Amino acid sequence: IMLTSLIICIIIFLARLTNMGKSFLRCDKNCILQDVLEEAFPGFIILDIIKKEILFLNKKAEKLISEVHPELIKDLNNLYSTLIGKIQHPEKNEVEIRHIIKGKVKIIGLTIRRFKERYLTVIFRDITEIVKLQEAIERQNNALRVELMTSTLIHEIANPLANIRAALELLLSNENLPEDVTEIIHRAFKGTDTINNLIRRLRSSSKLLIQKINIKQSINEALQICSTKIKEKKITMDINVDESICALGDQISLNQILRNIIENSIEAIEDGGSIKVTSCYDENSVQIKISDNGPGIEEDIKKHIFTPFFTTKPEGTGLGLPLSLSLAKKMGGDLIVESTPGHGTTVTLSLRRCNEKGNSG
Repeated sequence: IMLTSLIICIIIFLARLTNMGKSFLRCDKNCILQDVLEEAFPGFIILDIIKKEILFLNKKAEKLISEVHPELIKDLNNLYSTLIGKIQHPEKNEVEIRHIIKGKVKIIGLTIRRFKERYLTVIFRDITEIVKLQEAIERQNNALRVELMTSTLIHEIANPLANIRAALELLLSNENLPEDVTEIIHRAFKGTDTINNLIRRLRSSSKLLIQKINIKQSINEALQICSTKIKEKKITMDINVDESICALGDQISLNQILRNIIENSIEAIEDGGSIKVTSCYDENSVQIKISDNGPGIEEDIKKHIFTPFFTTKPEGTGLGLPLSLSLAKKMGGDLIVESTPGHGTTVTLSLRRCNEKGNSG
């Protein structure tokens, strides 16, 4: 911070002395100050919020901005307005900006400092790979949490649930119960069935049978299960999956993952929306991409979608995606969600590729 403040003072002094602003700083490539500003920071900009102008930007900042908004670098006034719009709260020191460039997400980190109430310094960094690594670590941690949660839930819930069902059966054996009481008991039975189904899902996630799986067949089975909901919402399905691609995994687990993802897409999009399922592969892995044209996911929500029990649905359990991630990890794969508000969501399931002999590629 002290170095930044010192540099700002020098820049302001030189700019006022020469009345040439940024052009002065670039007139001599051998200038030590110029070298510091160009090399010491990944991308560096100084804003004068009184005059509403850009006082300085280095070449690395120009390069990063050109990649994200090439039209802005030609119009510094427009660039100033755009930056101020992005920095809505100057007192906030760190800001992340995400952009889709050629179908890929690029994440720019902004470090903001205020100087003498008049100037803002903005340091730009391409933090795409850092954020992806952090998200991968968080997904792995969530998968471990789900595994621990699985064993705990099975142990703590299964036995008391069996006692509850036994008590309900005993109550139903009384033929003199009023009809309304009998109805309540049947509802309670239905509730215990729901919990039992959840326990079975959790148990199945700890016992995997790894074998050769045809991807297209698994997708078709998941779509068949979801076909009623697809028809009800008049959803257009676009399936482009290579029929010959095979992966190594557990058939039941893969079906569950695909069903969870497709059901999430169905719930997210409006009637008449569309879902696209595609596949691709390389020497070692197979990727299944499921994309929808729904509203997308806000960033503050997206950070928690793999956290067990986190849900935005009134009747959701918050276990669908965490369980899916845990299953994918156990099969040697991964699950990644990419989403931009207003531009839909794409979920990519990666699995180990299976060769002709049934081994991993």
